[in-house]
Amino acid sequence: MPEDPPFPGFTSPNYTQTPNDLFDQLLRPGQLTEAELRVLLYIVRRTFGFGKDADAISLTQLTDGITTRDGRRLDWGAGLSRPGATKAVKGLERKGMIVVTRSRDARGDAINTYALRWADRDTDPRRQGVNSVNPPGNNGNPPSKPPEPSPGNSVNPQENVPIQSEQEGTGPALAAVLAVYGGAWATLQPQAERLCRARGWTPAQLAEQLAACRAVGLRAKLRALAGE
Repeated sequence: MPEDPPFPGFTSPNYTQTPNDLFDQLLRPGQLTEAELRVLLYIVRRTFGFGKDADAISLTQLTDGITTRDGRRLDWGAGLSRPGATKAVKGLERKGMIVVTRSRDARGDAINTYALRWADRDTDPRRQGVNSVNPPGNNGNPPSKPPEPSPGNSVNPQENVPIQSEQEGTGPALAAVLAVYGGAWATLQPQAERLCRARGWTPAQLAEQLAACRAVGLRAKLRALAGE
């Protein structure tokens, strides 16, 4: 089997803001397993890398990454098996490093919302209702340059399943996706439901589309994805 070509080098100035504690404290021997570190880095990328404090990440995204419908790969996920990713998530929760809000879509598929756990505040969306805090030391602002070119059609083809109606149980899963954007997200849920029905998206796929959209703010993102 041929070896992979050498890494071509980093592009600049793209970056993802990362808490210093990850480097200064969590790289201590025995603190994290390799799988836990991989998952933690992926959560940091999918949250702070897109100017958010929390993000809905499917298990398939954690294991296989995100690929657009036109075949363009955005990332490789955490590079773990499904059992390995699940074990790593539970380990990070047990060690007090992340907060996971669990819900399911109409088909019963898991759609979990992930956030880092901060020492100086309650970031558990299960108690807050909306996870709208900013990382310490960020002065209330997201990263100045979100690093993705942010295509508007990013979905994971392995989860391309038509969404069911709200009456069939998408309400809680969709709410978990929208709540991470804060503000008046609840008033935009009907618009999000119509968009999902029109596009045939699950809540997990809508979460990927919103993360990839360049528009600023949930309302603007939904309008852009609807082609308005």
